[in-house]
Amino acid sequence: MRRRLILKLKSLHAIAVENPIHPGTPDVNYSGGWIELKWMKKWKDNADKSAVLIHHFTEQQKRWLRKRTEAGGKVFLMLQVGSEYFLFKGDVAAAHVGRIPRGKLIELSYKYWPKGVNQKELIECLV
Repeated sequence: MRRRLILKLKSLHAIAVENPIHPGTPDVNYSGGWIELKWMKKWKDNADKSAVLIHHFTEQQKRWLRKRTEAGGKVFLMLQVGSEYFLFKGDVAAAHVGRIPRGKLIELSYKYWPKGVNQKELIECLV
């Protein structure tokens, strides 16, 4: 997912980031901000009725998203589940992702793509 996203955001000088010094730092930096990436192979059977848990979305990552948003920075979370993609603003992701069912994820997303990310729309959302 990271490699494909960086290619889609080449015009925004996107780079992958690994930061063992400061846990919680998002996966991708681009000219205008940061993007945390989360991926699930498929929906759980009860995704429409109970919270969609994302076990690898840590409290450190949520804290980073909140603090950067509060400081006025642009930060997002992109979630892929199968062919569906969700883009959330950082503070919304920190407060809700991992705590709500699929329908609410769609409702609260900044942008939702049911069949793959549209590059032009993604760039428009990020800038």
